[in-house]
Amino acid sequence: MSPKTKEKYDRLNRVLENFISGSAFDDENFFYEDEDFQFDLMLSQLIMDIKSPLCNSRYHGRMRLQQSLNHSLAFLGTLKKDYADALSLAVDTGKVYLVSQKLYPNAESLVTITDGEKRIYLATTDTIEDAYTITHEAMHYINFDEAAASENWHLMTETFSIVAETLERKYFANLPVRPQDYQINEKNVLYALKVKAVKLDFLIRLILSYNRHRYINQYRLMELLQDQNEFYVYYATMEAREIMHNGRLNYGVLLRYVIGGCLSSYMLDRIDTNSKYLDEFRYLNDHAKEMSFIDTLTYLGLDVLEEYPIVLSNQSLKDIKGAYVKRVKNISQ
Repeated sequence: MSPKTKEKYDRLNRVLENFISGSAFDDENFFYEDEDFQFDLMLSQLIMDIKSPLCNSRYHGRMRLQQSLNHSLAFLGTLKKDYADALSLAVDTGKVYLVSQKLYPNAESLVTITDGEKRIYLATTDTIEDAYTITHEAMHYINFDEAAASENWHLMTETFSIVAETLERKYFANLPVRPQDYQINEKNVLYALKVKAVKLDFLIRLILSYNRHRYINQYRLMELLQDQNEFYVYYATMEAREIMHNGRLNYGVLLRYVIGGCLSSYMLDRIDTNSKYLDEFRYLNDHAKEMSFIDTLTYLGLDVLEEYPIVLSNQSLKDIKGAYVKRVKNISQ
């Protein structure tokens, strides 16, 4: 192993050690067990097991940003007038900042706290994708409160944004004139969720391998990639390289998206069954900071058999999986 390669692996191992030592258990002899990740692994495996698009679809139609904003405001108004008003006020008070992806291809959309104020940064494309991005980030902007950001909010905020995006697609489908390319977003969301599920699954297995051996080298990394398909190997390897380069694990972010993919599908299926469940979506979004994650799961009618580590009943797992399968089947509709 060259000195440069050894340096990368040393950095990887320091990151893993810091992740473990930063656990709530605060015990130098602490080891994560497989069951500690049972819930996270189950959800990531659910997404990986269901066939969904394995590439991003490109947008060909153009749409002015103002038109995308108008679409987002109109759609959010159908969910709750307060949501549209919050986005409109953010725009009017200069809380929305634009970055063109043509000029900065790696730019990302996000909500941050800058100088004590919430701000929305939008990476724009001048396609209908901007309408979905605006809606996604607007939901984060609406339910984000740095001073009262609970664990439940951290785990659920992506769920609410993903639900809103899919409801917006259905909103577009019911317009007298459907915008060009409006269906593409859902395909790309499902593709992105599969990528994040692979990365989360890989991180969990990486952490557990570190627990057993206390050092990850090239051989042990390759062990984790054995018998995996090309898609998994590509994105797992990419994640390993990102850890070595950036010196951090993206565990929390990946977990939010995986939870978001599964629970958004479950919530959307309930809304499709009965529109009264839109009230459930609004309630959970508006009270995310005040509830625990277990509260949220039980509010959704899921049976929680164990709270730590979280264990759901077989029927609840079946319901979540069924909703995700149905969502994948519906992407062409």
